[in-house]
Amino acid sequence: MGDPRGPRPLLRDDDGGQCGRLLLRGRALLAGGGIDEAIEVFGRAARLAPAWPDVHCDLARALRAAGRTESARAAYRRALDLDETHRTALNGLRTLPPEPPGRANFAVGQRLHSARDGTWTVREVKQGGFGVVYLVERAGGAGMRAVKTFDARLLWSDEDRHRFEREAATWLALDPHPHVVTAHWLEHLEGFPCLVMDHAAGGDLGGRLRAGPLEPRDALRLGLQFCDGMRHAHDQLGIVHRDIKPANCLLTGDGRLLIADFGLARVFGRQDGPGAPTDGPHTTLIGTPRYMAPEQFVHGARLDTRTDVYAFGVLLLTMLGAGCPPPAKAARYLEESGCARELPPDLARLIADCVRPDPADRPSGFGEVRERLREAHGATVGTLPPAPTPRASGPSAQDWVDKSLGFRNLGDHEQAVACAVRGLRTVSADEPVTEAHLWQVHGLALHDLGRSVDAVVSYDRALRLNPGEASLWLARGFALQATGRLTEALECYLGGLRYAPRDGYLWLARGRLLRVLDRHREAARALRRARRILPREPEVPYEQAMLWQAEGRRQEALREVDTVLAIAPRHGRAWVLRGDLLAELGAWCDAVLAYDRGLEIEPGWQCALVAKGRALAELGRHDEAMRAFDRSLRFGQTAAAWHGKAVVYSAIGLAEKALDCHDRALALAETAACHNDKGVVLFGLGAYARAAACFARASALEPGNPLWWRNQGLALARLGRSGDALACSDRALDLDPADPAAWLAKAGLLRALGREAEARACERRCDTGAGG
Repeated sequence: MGDPRGPRPLLRDDDGGQCGRLLLRGRALLAGGGIDEAIEVFGRAARLAPAWPDVHCDLARALRAAGRTESARAAYRRALDLDETHRTALNGLRTLPPEPPGRANFAVGQRLHSARDGTWTVREVKQGGFGVVYLVERAGGAGMRAVKTFDARLLWSDEDRHRFEREAATWLALDPHPHVVTAHWLEHLEGFPCLVMDHAAGGDLGGRLRAGPLEPRDALRLGLQFCDGMRHAHDQLGIVHRDIKPANCLLTGDGRLLIADFGLARVFGRQDGPGAPTDGPHTTLIGTPRYMAPEQFVHGARLDTRTDVYAFGVLLLTMLGAGCPPPAKAARYLEESGCARELPPDLARLIADCVRPDPADRPSGFGEVRERLREAHGATVGTLPPAPTPRASGPSAQDWVDKSLGFRNLGDHEQAVACAVRGLRTVSADEPVTEAHLWQVHGLALHDLGRSVDAVVSYDRALRLNPGEASLWLARGFALQATGRLTEALECYLGGLRYAPRDGYLWLARGRLLRVLDRHREAARALRRARRILPREPEVPYEQAMLWQAEGRRQEALREVDTVLAIAPRHGRAWVLRGDLLAELGAWCDAVLAYDRGLEIEPGWQCALVAKGRALAELGRHDEAMRAFDRSLRFGQTAAAWHGKAVVYSAIGLAEKALDCHDRALALAETAACHNDKGVVLFGLGAYARAAACFARASALEPGNPLWWRNQGLALARLGRSGDALACSDRALDLDPADPAAWLAKAGLLRALGREAEARACERRCDTGAGG
């Protein structure tokens, strides 16, 4: 019996030597603290030697050192897939923390909210490799869609997500064709980028072939359709699919073939697992081995159309039931098995030419393959096949709406604007609703580009065409808020509610803005209305929790956060808010756990990393805190992260490093807290004049904080400026009469001025509760 895991790519001697050198280099980097560099080096080794368990174990060690626990778990499991008794992998898995609860894919029956398409109900889940396809039913029986995304049980890095989005953009850019699955748009559901596609009611070709091989007539028909679809993709965008196989050939209800997964093989087919880097234009070991051309097994080789021609030859062989060729050896299999003699001669010759080991000996493209299939159809069936399937006349106006939204969700806002403009040139005068949608997506993209004033103009044009569209009023309100026109935004939400009084999202937006304006009572009323209309919308209790936090009602806020998480366990912002509330209550350990849950969902979330670092610093776990701040800085320079590092350096007695970090933070954003903390460091170094200047700046930025005034008074006292110091202490006590430290500081100043009786009175105020 063969290896149940299937054939493994062979490792050439020169690759083995290179891999060994990479492992030594990576281990040295890891030992020296170069964690990110080690991950990159081990990732390269894993691509060279995907069948070596030790490579994946080394990658797992580096990922774990970087705090990427779930990626490390995936790498250890990859090693065990290759050797189920591998001791290092087994021990590595045992020493990892338990898998976090609640990390799960969407379940059958679960309801999802699409910002573009309303409510979906999950009807079927199909898993394969690192990806998951959900078949979802639209609300009101409006048909089915397929949604493809990551396997949520694995922790995908921001790099992985961005790669998915880049490759999905290729598919979105492809014009419609009768033999290509249409990818409509991409949107984020619970933190994951999800590609929304047509649903193929007939399943996939793999399922059809499990019932037995096809008759030559049917194989030729589907082969011709496949060639038409691939030629369209190759001609328009130069796409190399890289993972042609029966599972990626879908069938409509009437048996028409549709090609799926353009570009996504590079995301879901990686053998080094999530979290490890991949190459750019060169091949890594991506694909399904049986269908992969020989050049796909050569690290660094460049691929072209002829790589997909090879896979099609194996696919045609499979459709005809002529056996199972080993990876990269289909030509030898044809010669040695004798199966070619059982096939129609023209088809046998075509398959043999398609699977030649040297790409230069294969047909140059799918136009040539289709012509030979046409000739084979005449010889085998006795009639010529239909003419090539004509391409669609081009995207419809509604297609341009979908494309614009897709590119917007991919972050390519200029392309989103361009798609909307092209749609506006296409739309006819008798499509006012579609034209309104095009102006709406035009406005959304402009808003994303920071051109909110122009966005409002686009929304106004859309509203003249379709004033009853609640989402238009919502988008217009957001744009008005972005321009600082908050009163107009409130009126905009009310304007939308006149047309759609039961639109819960308009009530939610109004409540959120009222909270920002500190009109809490009105905000609470608006949120109650939203909750009655949207009882299962997690954003409503989340916004209520934010309102309770603003009012200092932390326990009520925590209860609302728990409500959010009961509805949407992967609501990352709710986990972070939970951490913030627990931190405010001094529950630092629980706060760290909450931040970790948020970071499982959004690994590169800088505010969560900084908040986690601060909580760890409060617990005295300085090394972990510093790693959290450093990880945040790898995603971008922020004042908060540098400020956090400064606080840690100060706590461990490295004053000069603390001052350097404070200066870096203040260069990015001037905050009173950072000035104050820098002043504390300078005070400890005896630099009282510089410290007093920092405290004075903090007081100027936030004059209502008594701590800044108290610290300023202490620094001025050390400089002998007792009168000025006393004035600062009085200002601190005016702001917080119950501060015992301020009363003691004032007592010391009065005593230094010889005002003993007043000093004793201040001390009594402190002893009796400071406020008297």
